[in-house]
Amino acid sequence: QFTKEIAGSISGTNPIEVYPSPANGDVTVNFIVPVQGFVTIELYNALGQKVSDITSGMFNADRYTANFDVSNLPSGTYQVRIANELFTKSTSIVVTK
Repeated sequence: QFTKEIAGSISGTNPIEVYPSPANGDVTVNFIVPVQGFVTIELYNALGQKVSDITSGMFNADRYTANFDVSNLPSGTYQVRIANELFTKSTSIVVTK
């Protein structure tokens, strides 16, 4: 199962960054919430099926970090998707065994 840790973080200007990629264990998602509101971050497989909720909830406008474990997933390319009422963005991550 995925574990979650949310904390303030300094990131770049992209709304979502995921590393390392390729990965086979812990993965870090840095994300920016531009305005206070409800945010979801989800993981999708190559078929577009939701694999897991990484985090969701009310966030203040700020930069955050979420950590999760991909060691239980099969090898492949996945999409990490962040969504709120203003936008939906995604980035790819490769999981290797």
